[in-house]
Amino acid sequence: MTAGLTSVAALERSVNAALAAPKVSAMSSVAPLAAGACTVLVSTPECVNLALYRGDDFYIDITVTYQDSGDPADLSNALATAMIRARAGDQGAPLASFAATIEGNVIHLHLTSTASAGLPTSAVWDCQIATPDVTTLVAGTITTTPDVTHP
Repeated sequence: MTAGLTSVAALERSVNAALAAPKVSAMSSVAPLAAGACTVLVSTPECVNLALYRGDDFYIDITVTYQDSGDPADLSNALATAMIRARAGDQGAPLASFAATIEGNVIHLHLTSTASAGLPTSAVWDCQIATPDVTTLVAGTITTTPDVTHP
């Protein structure tokens, strides 16, 4: 990011992600279960929707902590990947990919201006880590506003 730039182009988002195996939350603690009722286990990523301006660089930091303790997650052996597609489940090449780096328990994602210039007005995205177990930390929609100025 350019030093001294203060705009919404840089977004820092802290996301608590469960890395303890298994990544589930028991929903039965809300109310006592009736006889024969099922317990629901949830293993879904945190929903993070993005609103981008086409042709601009975009940065997001994802801070990963253990759900149970809140301690920083150990990402020393993790590989982070974040992609944008027209629809969830689409096969083939993504519309764009974020450059991903990891420092401690923070995943730094950068979508370049060149990559954002080719995005449609709506798409979906997610960010996964492989440790080697794969965990999708965040997922959501992307709304892209068409730009006016072209370099």
